[in-house]
Amino acid sequence: MGWGFVPLALWGALTVLLVLAGVEDARRREIANWKNAAIALLAPLHWWAAGYGWVDVAVQLGVAVLVFALFVLA
Repeated sequence: MGWGFVPLALWGALTVLLVLAGVEDARRREIANWKNAAIALLAPLHWWAAGYGWVDVAVQLGVAVLVFALFVLA
C-alpha cells in the first residue's frame, strides 16, 4: 500500500469514465468501445495498486457476474 496517490488517481479515472459512460448511454443509448475497454483495463490495475487480495477481487467479480445475470434475466 505504499503507492500513495496511484490508487486514488485510478479510482478517480474510473469514476470519471463510468460517469461519462452513463451520460453517453442516457443520451445516445450506446457507449463507446474505448470507454468500455479503458474501464476493463483500469479496474484490475486499481485493484492491484490498492492492495486488494484474491478474496476482494473474487467478490468484485462475483458481484459483477450477479448484476450481469440479473440484467440478462430482465
